[in-house]
Amino acid sequence: NILRHNLRNDLTVIRGLADQIRMEATGAAADMADEIVTHTDELMTTGEKSRSITDLLSEEPELKSIDITASARSIAEEIEGSCPAARVDVDAPDRAFVSTTLKIREALEELVRNAVEHHDRSNPSIELGVEAGDGSVDVHVIDDGPGLPEMDRDVLVTGRAIDDLYHGSGLGLWLVYWIVKRSNGSIEVAESEPRGTEITLRLPRSTESDE
Repeated sequence: NILRHNLRNDLTVIRGLADQIRMEATGAAADMADEIVTHTDELMTTGEKSRSITDLLSEEPELKSIDITASARSIAEEIEGSCPAARVDVDAPDRAFVSTTLKIREALEELVRNAVEHHDRSNPSIELGVEAGDGSVDVHVIDDGPGLPEMDRDVLVTGRAIDDLYHGSGLGLWLVYWIVKRSNGSIEVAESEPRGTEITLRLPRSTESDE
């Protein structure tokens, strides 16, 4: 807690100074200030995700009945609102209840934002699909991006601990793994045709009466 607090405070100071420099400077100095701001924001995000993982793993999972269709539609609306160039379509039944931790929405949003941020085109296209089976509900996150690196796939599917050799998307995908794991679910990753990635979260189904 002390480390996170001090780190965030110092990064806030660094970011403020870099902001001031890039407003007053020109040329190479302004460019360097821009890069400082970018890296500072990334470090602050990593710190926030680190805290989320710590909180998740230190608590006993509390399972609730959640309408994952409502979550998918809400996420699609938020992403399109914050990233106007992105298109997020939802193909889902009116309602689909799953028995998960309340953090499942955070996991789903992380996957969609990751697909948008690491896309190699100016207009990312993402599809959120929900399919209800007898005992489970599959939630598909399908993008048309450059594909998911092998290291990132490994983190999502196996939860392998991130080490010094990992140069993927950071702690976000590891957070997704643990949220789904503690919801008694599983994750599959496959290539999407003609390009892109399809990530499937398989979650235990609950009934509407459990809501």
